[in-house]
Amino acid sequence: MYHHNFAQKIILIFVFMNIIPVYTAARTETEFIIMISVPTIPSMVFLRMMQASEVCHTIAEPGADAYFAAHGPQLCSCWDYEPSNMPKNYEEAVKCIEQFLSQSQPVFMKEVGFAAQEYLLQQGKHLLCRPQTRCIFLICHPLQALLTYHNFEPHEFDVESIMNYQNLYHLYNKISEVTGNAPRVIMTDDIIKDAHNTIEMFFEYINIPFSSKFLSWNQQDSSISAQHLWDINTQKHGWFDVAFSSNDFSSLTVDEQESTFSEIHDKNLREKYQNLYQENMKYYRLFQENARMQVEK
Repeated sequence: MYHHNFAQKIILIFVFMNIIPVYTAARTETEFIIMISVPTIPSMVFLRMMQASEVCHTIAEPGADAYFAAHGPQLCSCWDYEPSNMPKNYEEAVKCIEQFLSQSQPVFMKEVGFAAQEYLLQQGKHLLCRPQTRCIFLICHPLQALLTYHNFEPHEFDVESIMNYQNLYHLYNKISEVTGNAPRVIMTDDIIKDAHNTIEMFFEYINIPFSSKFLSWNQQDSSISAQHLWDINTQKHGWFDVAFSSNDFSSLTVDEQESTFSEIHDKNLREKYQNLYQENMKYYRLFQENARMQVEK
């Protein structure tokens, strides 16, 4: 009888030693938050908030590095960064993300839509489909986004692909289809009008306790640097400089008026921006409607 009970205890111990760690590992797998947007000042400031909050490891646009290595290598010298310091392809970008996810602290990744659409649904599909992954689309008004790109990107590189809201909305739908869950949509106008409630709902969505201290941070804090983002000269890319000098979301503005893009002197380029703006507005309104319905649920 003693030997029988002893054997049962040994079996129970073996079962607990082998099952409980697996269960715990499943429960504690690293939370992964992906924020996708077009290149904008609000997305940089949002990243600034996440870095300053220190609740997550942060990754800044690993796919963008791979995108430009493939599609715009001539820009690397213009932007003063070494190709050896960035992912040369999407496989390397995914490996970089996986290294962050091997740690226990939640990971927040800022990614741009034009790169995300090339790798997140392919090489990075397994990252999207993790139960612990939360995906957010941060949507800026097209007027602000396009004028920012024109003002701060002197090369005007592939603007029709990089600042394309139709492609961004297609990516949103594909992620919804692949994961079975629609990504959360956050309109930057909502942050500007009511930062507290909008950011509080965001933290609720990513399962991290919210604190009002997240809504402000120190200017040019050591937690953010040009090298950490892309190793780019901030004087050449003003959206980084805005993020460095910000201490809350008050630096952002709402652009609701129509524009003729008279700021753009080249006629052909101005027409390109005008056409892209009109097309982008169609999908911006679709994102607005999705955001409204999500808030009302």
